[in-house]
Amino acid sequence: MRTRKLKLGIKILLMLCITYIGICVLTEVVYYFVVPEEHYHRVYPSIGVFYLVMGIISYYSMVHHRNTSHDYLLNVYMFGRMIKFFTTVIFLLFYIFIINPENNRAFALTMIIYYIIFSGLELYIYTLFNHRISKHEKKHKKYK
Repeated sequence: MRTRKLKLGIKILLMLCITYIGICVLTEVVYYFVVPEEHYHRVYPSIGVFYLVMGIISYYSMVHHRNTSHDYLLNVYMFGRMIKFFTTVIFLLFYIFIINPENNRAFALTMIIYYIIFSGLELYIYTLFNHRISKHEKKHKKYK
């Protein structure tokens, strides 16, 4: 039983990584061909890596608290969103003030697009995760 859960966790994490990397590659290709060369910066691929790491942390925090109540799991999810928002703002300010102050509009737009896309993906993953927990609880209540 434990091996089955471990395999399921690895499959979900692998799906998460493949989805994030696919979206990152797709958006980077679009930005490379659509955005003029003077506005494209070599830091753009790091945005996808940043959100991939944040997604993995979010997934592990939900897995770690899966045996708690739904309200507590929702609080963990919302706390993760708050941390993600503040780290996004810090990442954006770091880029604007230190790395490339001239190209801040294009980078800010890119960050906002990534933030919206990956927040939607994480919301979908949270919804699936919460649904799976509810289904598991209902199944165990039948047998008690």
